[in-house]
Amino acid sequence: MRFLVKTETFLETLAKAKGTLACNDQRAILKNFAIRATAGDEGAPGRLTVVSTGLDLAMVCECEAEVQVNGTTTIPGDQLIGIVTRAGSLDISLEQTSQAVVIHSGRFEATLNSMTADDYPTVEQFPADYRDWE
Repeated sequence: MRFLVKTETFLETLAKAKGTLACNDQRAILKNFAIRATAGDEGAPGRLTVVSTGLDLAMVCECEAEVQVNGTTTIPGDQLIGIVTRAGSLDISLEQTSQAVVIHSGRFEATLNSMTADDYPTVEQFPADYRDWE
């Protein structure tokens, strides 16, 4: 997975999703954001989907990003927010390696351990026509 996203857009998306992170849970995976990067089709922008859950409640947030390589991973939520907050106004690039993600912003670089998204709890998605419900 590899993508480039505007810092303010990414931070806003992470802040929305942060509300359902399980801070006091013993399961480390629930303290992570699940992140999926999907490239756009024929000139359309790519999508970055950020999921957080405490098992009783889940939040799914999306934003636009320049996605070079599709993929999914999970990243420690509080640490990611702290890094993005300190990155300043430059764009954030994130690249997944074998067991970590490398985050770049200008001359700044940070590495966070990641966990496979296969271990993340499944979150039911709304059907595409949910806005038409009466």
